[in-house]
Amino acid sequence: MNTAYKVGFRWVMAVGISACLCSLSAGTIKAQASSGKVVPLTPGSCAQISYGDVLSFEWNPVFDNPSAGQMVRRFQLDFAKREEMPRLARIGPSLVLEANPKLHGEVPNQPGSEITPTANGYFQFRFHVRLTGVAPGTYYLVGAQSDPVLENGHTGPIPRMTNNPMRYPFCLDVADQPRHDAKPH
Repeated sequence: MNTAYKVGFRWVMAVGISACLCSLSAGTIKAQASSGKVVPLTPGSCAQISYGDVLSFEWNPVFDNPSAGQMVRRFQLDFAKREEMPRLARIGPSLVLEANPKLHGEVPNQPGSEITPTANGYFQFRFHVRLTGVAPGTYYLVGAQSDPVLENGHTGPIPRMTNNPMRYPFCLDVADQPRHDAKPH
């Protein structure tokens, strides 16, 4: 092999690997295909979701001690099928969506999740939908949790969400999912 070819090959490999690593860190390379559509979650209707969608939800959690913190650090919605509800305490929810945005250098646990403050204490939560191991069907809201961003020096009890979405009928219709783990033949 001639020297120019070796140097050129090494340069191409280094550039290719660097570009790949940059793309991975920026989240532009995805291992699984997704539809990527934004689906609003509203009371009284079942949002139809598929793997890779982004579920959008607007809510005002109203914390019981707003002086300790008014911003939201994490927001979670738990869903289960009706037939799972009697066993919920033992088995837990079968579909959990969590918004946990970048905050002061933290890395989100789910790419695509974000929390954006809007007007009058409301926030827009965007959940990246991952349905690995979730069967198709209708899922109903069975739990919700919200963690505030605490003010520096806060020493009292952690504020709790007082406006819980559990009071309203929210549900999701999960579409039949293609197998993402299947290997090509």
